[in-house]
Amino acid sequence: MGVARLTSNKEYKDFDNPGDRVLLVVMGRKAFSFGTYDVITKSNNVGGDLEYRRESEGEWQYLYFSYKRHTQQEGHAIAFTQFRDHTEGLQMDVLHSLLTNYLYFSVGHAGKYYVNFNGQITKVRINLGPGSFIENKADLLSKIKTKDTIPEIEQVSKNIEIISGIQDVRKLDEKHHLTKFEQEIREYGVLIVVQMVQESKRALQLMYRLTTNGEDTLGDAQKIGDRTLVMCHTEGLEFSTYSLGDKTVQLNNAYPVQIAKQNLEVWTFAYFAYSKESQQIVYYINSEENEQHALESALHAVSSNYWFYLAKDALLNSYDSRLAQVVLNLGSGAFRKDNFKGLMVYLQSPKLFNPNAKLQWDYEEDELVLDSQDAEKQGVTVRIAEPNQKIESIQEYSVGLWLRFLQAWPSRLWNIPSEMQIFRLTSNEELENGKIAIGDRVLSAYLVHDNFYFGAYDINEDAPNEISTISYSSLEGRWHYIYAGYKRSIQEAVYYVYDGEHIQKAKNEQLLQRPLNEWIKLILGGEKNVAGFHGLFSQISAHLGKEAYVENEEQLLKSIESSYALPLELTVGYIQKQKKGQVELEQYKSQELTQLQGIGEYAISGWFKIAEVQAKIEGEINSPCQVLFRITNNDEEHLSDRKQQGDRTLYAQVCTSDTVKVSTYSIAGLKDWNESQVFGGKSRNGKFLNELGHTST
Repeated sequence: MGVARLTSNKEYKDFDNPGDRVLLVVMGRKAFSFGTYDVITKSNNVGGDLEYRRESEGEWQYLYFSYKRHTQQEGHAIAFTQFRDHTEGLQMDVLHSLLTNYLYFSVGHAGKYYVNFNGQITKVRINLGPGSFIENKADLLSKIKTKDTIPEIEQVSKNIEIISGIQDVRKLDEKHHLTKFEQEIREYGVLIVVQMVQESKRALQLMYRLTTNGEDTLGDAQKIGDRTLVMCHTEGLEFSTYSLGDKTVQLNNAYPVQIAKQNLEVWTFAYFAYSKESQQIVYYINSEENEQHALESALHAVSSNYWFYLAKDALLNSYDSRLAQVVLNLGSGAFRKDNFKGLMVYLQSPKLFNPNAKLQWDYEEDELVLDSQDAEKQGVTVRIAEPNQKIESIQEYSVGLWLRFLQAWPSRLWNIPSEMQIFRLTSNEELENGKIAIGDRVLSAYLVHDNFYFGAYDINEDAPNEISTISYSSLEGRWHYIYAGYKRSIQEAVYYVYDGEHIQKAKNEQLLQRPLNEWIKLILGGEKNVAGFHGLFSQISAHLGKEAYVENEEQLLKSIESSYALPLELTVGYIQKQKKGQVELEQYKSQELTQLQGIGEYAISGWFKIAEVQAKIEGEINSPCQVLFRITNNDEEHLSDRKQQGDRTLYAQVCTSDTVKVSTYSIAGLKDWNESQVFGGKSRNGKFLNELGHTST
């Protein structure tokens, strides 16, 4: 590049004739070239080089090139370069012709033979006559100090907030994706908080790109400035930049950072900055106090134009998760080598996501009646969300409740599903019918035959439904307290079932889940396309945050007794006592006894006397026995004799052999929910006893 030319020829060439190069300065890839001529040797091109330091790129350098004719046979041309504390000099022994009446001087240009200078030039002087020639370093430094002082570089310090708060980049306005800044700076950094999604299908996603190249010229690591500062999401993170090397330019120096699997789904603070003065880049990440940082050498070209692309730039895959508090720091203070936790974005983070937060949600009523046969009463959905509930980044949560399964109340179940949903805590908006996805079952509980079935997802194994089971021995009409909890710090889910006497426990270990986002849904009972629990819930609670996880049986029992004891009026004993009484039955009539709902203990009694055997009525079954009574919890539409549970709740016949036959049904020991099992016996003035289980009416 041409820096300056002084010539005594009107129609000058590069160095065809004496005087084409009275004094010439050209800047090459590594050095300033100084050129002149010598009449004694008849050389039109006498020259020498002074190498400049690579770090002088974008900085002020002082050049001084002068000539003095000492005698008719002797002269000297001396060139100096001055950068910071480094002074270099070059002497050429040449003799010039005396100047005549013509001189031409150009600056930033040295003729059509060189490209024009790219940069800034100031305090340009042409000195003629005594005092123009400087022959030593001391005189040079004196001149710089007293007359040609170094220009001051304007100090810039500016912070640009690209986005505030938590944002899903897929929903950002276009104005957030590109920011332009026009001012010369030598120090810059980007502060960002990111939540990296583990199952990203694309190998590399752009989080941001700071570049000195405009939209029309931008490439990806094709030229200087394409990757001024770039951060990408890979299997972890990748920081990349470029550097002006002594021999070559490295257009893409990449620094991959491995992120532990358990930290991929949490909010991670990342800082990436550059300093011209230090000739270094620094990166720092902090993910739940797991810190990584490094300093690397780098030299950037100084520019006065910067473009910042957030999440997409039409060159790399776009980042498709969430970001928070993206700030671009420009100028003084943007670069630091330590005290990263003092950066403002880091200090603000707890206001947005605090893993130590704590929230408790309780169902307001003492009981929740669930009717799986009624779409409007099959379930309840509760949405716990920001901004009122600060749950973002919480990593510990639980659900607990009392339940009482009732086949015959509030409506009669004629065909019991093989699986009934008790609750489902989910981070997904909708279920995909026939499929269980990651996040559908953050914590869940189901009722199956002979077992409570608990589920939770695990991103370690990409498993949407890791299960554990806890068996029960007696379910119908009996209250059970169930609890499911998860704690990310130990990667463990725990489940309890308490039947009022004994506590059973199960666990899923090595279970990794994401911290909560800005909302979570709790579904109690059934939902669309999902069969729900049938019966009663009480003391329903969800705990989010610290102390939600119950570690042992003693702690669970203490919590139940102190905060979640079953209300007295819902206990089976209280209900039995309140509905205790007698009903006078009318002979030969069917009666509906609605006041017995919820009762688990009942009896029928009375005197009978066998009359003469009646003549057979046409259409009756020929039987040696007569029906004394039938108590059933099946309506007329579904009533048969022995096919359905409840056909013979209490049933008695008197037979010609002077015996009484009694029978009933039992739901204990069934191989299937819907199996019908009838027990019977006969007695002559005696009694029999059998262990049975009935549905509560």
